[in-house]
Amino acid sequence: MFSKLMKTVMCLLCLAAGAARAGSILMYHHVSETTPAATSVSPDTFARHLQLLEDNAFEVVPLTDLVARVAEGLPHDRQVAITFDDGYASIAEHALPLLDARGWKAAIFVSVDQIGGASMMDLDSLRAAARRGHRILNHGFSHDHMVRQSVARSVVDVARAQAFLASHFDSPHYLAWPYGESSPELERALASEGYLAFAQHTGAVHADMNWQAIPRIAVNQRYAAWEPLYDKLMALPLPVQASSPASGITTDRRPWLELLMPADWDRPLNCFVGGEPVVPLVQRREQGLQVRLRAAEPLAPGRHRYTCTAAAQGQRYHWFSWLWMIRDGDQWYAEP
Repeated sequence: MFSKLMKTVMCLLCLAAGAARAGSILMYHHVSETTPAATSVSPDTFARHLQLLEDNAFEVVPLTDLVARVAEGLPHDRQVAITFDDGYASIAEHALPLLDARGWKAAIFVSVDQIGGASMMDLDSLRAAARRGHRILNHGFSHDHMVRQSVARSVVDVARAQAFLASHFDSPHYLAWPYGESSPELERALASEGYLAFAQHTGAVHADMNWQAIPRIAVNQRYAAWEPLYDKLMALPLPVQASSPASGITTDRRPWLELLMPADWDRPLNCFVGGEPVVPLVQRREQGLQVRLRAAEPLAPGRHRYTCTAAAQGQRYHWFSWLWMIRDGDQWYAEP
């Protein structure tokens, strides 16, 4: 399936850029008022999001359908897939009934060794969700930081989870990276095993994307306001032809990111580091438009995002996001 998909994708790159081909994926964790704000929305907020999706003429589709439409080159503008990571019990209690009432299907990425744990969905509740048309998908067996272990160990972890899921569910080879963290080596290894993989950064779902880091819009109490969320849902791809470095893992506290864009690109770029504006260095080169940016001040060890946007027609924005994983020398950062 994967090789056929990638052949289709390569053909799509030859298509004219006229038709809108930019869907989006929402990513939630807890749907609860009593869980950490960084990974939660309240049930009322989630219900409001669903109503606003309907009011603003978005079509909510299963994740597998959105991926297929992108792969086949079919129009998918204003199409949205809803996903959840980890499989918390609050999803079954608060979110799925609201989706079921509308006939909308979600994808739930679960770590197998967490199934049935405290505050987690158990196997029976996952089976019940699957019977109602929701997809149960791979989030690793152990929810480890895969970038902190060998590629071989991560491949085994993913395969072990996939074998379990396949024995209970119709679960295609989709993986959501734990913590949104990946590396080029991991991405190549999972691609060779036939997986598509999903990240945790804002961006458009379109044919010319990294199919091992498919963007998903993270939603939590900090990022739950509708107006900025609407802008992200309507994002178009920024035509980045190449980026450097290849990996976001670094010990540099002010890492440089270099993007190569088409030579005829003429729209002003607005770039941000952790939400704070930075001025990119832009030069026209023979091979295209070179864009370089870095943080204004040293960043603490941890995950940080660089983002560049540009205004498009129809009050939409082209969008590109890059994840840095900044180590403290030889040490990995602690989770907040």
